[in-house]
Amino acid sequence: MEGLKLFQHNMDYYTSVLKPNMIFLDTIGGLPLVECYDPRHPLTRTGTREQRLNIMRVATNAKLVLGVEAPPQDWKPHSWTREQLSPSATPMRST
Repeated sequence: MEGLKLFQHNMDYYTSVLKPNMIFLDTIGGLPLVECYDPRHPLTRTGTREQRLNIMRVATNAKLVLGVEAPPQDWKPHSWTREQLSPSATPMRST
């Protein structure tokens, strides 16, 4: 929950200063779900998934286009591939 509060704080600052129209959260959707049994910060895989979805919601609630690698299945109705957005787009290649 602390991570979500921090992300919301940073998103508020980011949007007020830079006025972006998109954000790329990289692998937040594709990383494996983790669990932790430490009583100081217990976390289930379901909890990890919910926290990641909540972070993505902060970005979309800020009216930003959200880019992530491998969006969670729950977000498939709300996500599009690069090809769907721009069929003629070619991937960037590093040389």
